Amino acid sequence: MGDAALKGAPAKPDPLVAAVFRRASCCKQSLGYMAYCPVCGVEYQEGIEQCVDCHVALQPGLPPEPPPKKATPEAHLVRIRLFSGPQAVMQGDLARNILESEGIPCVLPGEFTGEMLPGIDVLQLFVHEKDAERAREILQSYFDTPHQI
Repeated sequence: MGDAALKGAPAKPDPLVAAVFRRASCCKQSLGYMAYCPVCGVEYQEGIEQCVDCHVALQPGLPPEPPPKKATPEAHLVRIRLFSGPQAVMQGDLARNILESEGIPCVLPGEFTGEMLPGIDVLQLFVHEKDAERAREILQSYFDTPHQI
């Protein structure tokens, strides 16, 4: 053992010993947790002064309650196009690529079913409601307008 340890220099905490004092949610109150790490939020029993993982001084008391999670609004999808027939998968992929290149996210569920039963299954193309009008205009200009060769 070196002279620094004999003179009372703080020793590096043993991770195994500190792990014993970490929070176990089922017995939190019976063990009397009194400090927590302000970085990672792990609770420690009284007497531990530094977080084993973050190496920062512990704060007294219990960690603050996490902020309530905001409910994410549901994405309202709108069907803007149907594809059927033997080329449905190809046309659906083309439409999806066109819209995504224009910055419009879209969903083409059932595209693999269309590959299994070509000409029978119908593919539907969905976009967010806010993008529906613009997406319809883009696809109409591509699919429904005759192009001269």
